[in-house]
Amino acid sequence: MATRFAYLLKRFPRLSETFVLNEMLELQRQGVELRIYALMDPLEKQAHPEAARLRAHIVYLHDPRRRLRSWSRLLGGAFLQGVSHPLGALRVVWALCSVHRSLPSLRHAIEGLWLARDLRRNGVDHLHAHFIHSPAAVAYLASLAAGPPFSVTAHAKDLYTTLPRNLRIRARAARFVITCTRFNAAHLEGLLSQSLPGAPPKGNGIHVLYHGTDLKRFRPDRSGVEADRILSVGRLVSKKGFEDLVDALALIDTKGLRVRADVYGGGPLRDELEVRANRSGLEGRLIFHGARLQDEIIAAYRRAAVFVLAPVVTGDGDRDGIPNVLVEAMASGVPVVATRISGIPELITDGIDGLLVREHDPAALAGAIERLLRDPGLAARLGRAGRVRVERDFDLVANTRRLRALFVGIPLEDRLLETAA
Repeated sequence: MATRFAYLLKRFPRLSETFVLNEMLELQRQGVELRIYALMDPLEKQAHPEAARLRAHIVYLHDPRRRLRSWSRLLGGAFLQGVSHPLGALRVVWALCSVHRSLPSLRHAIEGLWLARDLRRNGVDHLHAHFIHSPAAVAYLASLAAGPPFSVTAHAKDLYTTLPRNLRIRARAARFVITCTRFNAAHLEGLLSQSLPGAPPKGNGIHVLYHGTDLKRFRPDRSGVEADRILSVGRLVSKKGFEDLVDALALIDTKGLRVRADVYGGGPLRDELEVRANRSGLEGRLIFHGARLQDEIIAAYRRAAVFVLAPVVTGDGDRDGIPNVLVEAMASGVPVVATRISGIPELITDGIDGLLVREHDPAALAGAIERLLRDPGLAARLGRAGRVRVERDFDLVANTRRLRALFVGIPLEDRLLETAA
């Protein structure tokens, strides 16, 4: 009998998490049967059309439009799970009393008990949580409540803003932990060693597995490049560094380079950034388009002379891992400029397949952009090298195959799937 897997996310589907959707679709193509759970409906007005190709059944634990009905269903299922598996329920209560003493934890416990029951009733053998904050908390409690074993992928904000104690508990309880950069793996391994020196997590340990990109869809096509067109894509939040990008473009403007720039992505800083751009004299030439579907982003890559993303580490420790848009731009043959933080140097080697600058340094950012605009030969060379770099380590088909091997417990030795030392 084939093993059945389920995914658990906070919200699904989301425009900003296409890497999760692509991973699911490729697992489906490779013959893996999935059931998808989301703690909440994203309530986004748009969804990528590719989501319609998912055959998996999607279950939302909470419906914000029917809160009372959602909670009645969850409480009823949690009660029945407690009655049928009292030892599991006691383990959840013990976890709440000994470690997770908070209102959100009580909510997660109810969700975990309900989820354990639903997973077992639907024959799910393994649960994989994306993000080590809320989804991993619920997956962990579901496993305590006699649910199936779980694994987790840790990404960026979830890894750097979750309490270290909670990270340790979830990582050690998981069958294995995946993370998308070596930088993340070293951070998590350091936290775990503080708890029990020399002791690895239970199960297969911490694995580095880069997000895969569809290299057939994102491919070089430079026939329509506009020589003065700058592109950036990302959510308009502090860690993406868009303030520095606006300031860098203003500096370039003072040097006589008249560029046009497009920023795709929605977020709370949009109004503030538009005001900043207009005050810098960039009105009409720096356009914030908001969130868009992937086909429009692909068309934007093909027009762009340079792709720029300048992530920073915020005051609360939040940061990117390896931004997927950098991988997409490189796969599309666009020369890239980025900041030297977190896992980005694992993707880009400065001067070889892209340019790297310090974070919070608009002058350095402007200098790198100007360098590519004034030297088309360098830009073309970096664009070609970027494609080669992505082909080597970021192929969706190959990396999903490695993920599937982890799910089914196939021993695998590969330079892209490494147990963190």
